[in-house]
Amino acid sequence: MAEVNRLVREYSEGQLNLHVADVATPMLEGREEPDPAQFVADGLHLSPHGYDIWTEVVGQAIARIFE
Repeated sequence: MAEVNRLVREYSEGQLNLHVADVATPMLEGREEPDPAQFVADGLHLSPHGYDIWTEVVGQAIARIFE
């Protein structure tokens, strides 16, 4: 996952209309795996806590784009 994220980030740097919002780093908070509380029981879909993280990260990314 980290390698794919790195490649996407590098590729996007050369593209005018492509932007990357890093949701992985805040979801990991220095751990190897995300906190299970960020997901509902299926372990795949986000819980309200997980969506809170995404909302903040994506919101900040959008704000930077339109500065």
